[in-house]
Amino acid sequence: MRRNRRGRSLILLVCVALLGALLASGATVYALRGRSSHSGAQEAAHPAPRKLEPPVTLGEILVNLADQDALRYCKLTVAVEIGNPAMREKAKEFEPILKDRIIGVLTRRTFRSLHNPGALPKLKEEIQAACAERLPQLEIGEVYFDAFAMQ
Repeated sequence: MRRNRRGRSLILLVCVALLGALLASGATVYALRGRSSHSGAQEAAHPAPRKLEPPVTLGEILVNLADQDALRYCKLTVAVEIGNPAMREKAKEFEPILKDRIIGVLTRRTFRSLHNPGALPKLKEEIQAACAERLPQLEIGEVYFDAFAMQ
């Protein structure tokens, strides 16, 4: 009879373990289905990103900064996204205007204003706005720095 009780206890233990495993796998499937249906709704709410074209490189720019106490300069290599596909071919023709706008933004900045956390993203926004204001037909997108150095 004692052996029979152990057998029943073992069977009961195995059944509880199987039931626990079954519940855990069911919860996992439920959670994954919930996430996938939620992400599908999220994808429908956000349109697919536009096709990313390679940015147009404007080359290296060397600029004196606005510091009065010392001679400071900034040397950078800039590239910009051109959103208008029809204007991508002509973007090089506008390079002098784009560089002039970039130089105009940079010469108003000091070493200290550029040597702060968060300064480069703000600088990129200013450059983008200045270029887009002058050449709206290019539909200037993101501004990228391939290289950036100050002294």
